[in-house]
Amino acid sequence: MTIHSQIPVVVGVDGSAASLDAVRVAAREAAERNRPLRVVHAFIWPLTRAPLAPAPGAPAGAGLRNQAERHVAEAVAEAGKVAPDVPVTGVVADGAPARMLVEKSKDSQLVVVGAHGRGALGGLLLGSVSHAVLHHAHSPLVIVRNVA
Repeated sequence: MTIHSQIPVVVGVDGSAASLDAVRVAAREAAERNRPLRVVHAFIWPLTRAPLAPAPGAPAGAGLRNQAERHVAEAVAEAGKVAPDVPVTGVVADGAPARMLVEKSKDSQLVVVGAHGRGALGGLLLGSVSHAVLHHAHSPLVIVRNVA
């Protein structure tokens, strides 16, 4: 497969079943569009050390960063199973998930997010991140509803 453009499909992940469903959809979309896939995990790092560090002397939030990197690695692996010819990169971004995905949407072909409806905004149908991205994205958006 030849990738005709480097403008990626972007998928937001958080380690949930809904985000893995979104990864599968995003991988298929990237393959269909001949685009690379960029997996993004973002959150605001806490200001406290305890009990977030995995070991004494480790940087604040190191345990959370390791967890975030595992979420990204799992999503990249899943995308590779669905669309093995699609180049996939992963990134852990420092910042609010909705804000980071909206920012990434400025340079994307498509943004895909999962919705599990557990957020404080958007009622019961959408989570707060998918709701915010829906209203502020700069590219087309696909929201994948997890029905499990």
